[in-house]
Amino acid sequence: MSITLRQARRMKEFSMREMASKLGICECTYRKLERNPGEMSIDNAKAICKILDISMEQIFFDTNSSLTRV
Repeated sequence: MSITLRQARRMKEFSMREMASKLGICECTYRKLERNPGEMSIDNAKAICKILDISMEQIFFDTNSSLTRV
């Protein structure tokens, strides 16, 4: 099952503000990451996946994932 980063966040019922807080970044920075996942560092991607309890492959690398929609 592949999903976008936004879908994964919403499935866990986290707001962008909550995700940013969990990552220790500003909400506007998180918003940019969600809009442009191809510009995200591996460390941020790993941290996001850990918070959302989902694999990187499901969010970033499957056929319909975030990066293939860029």
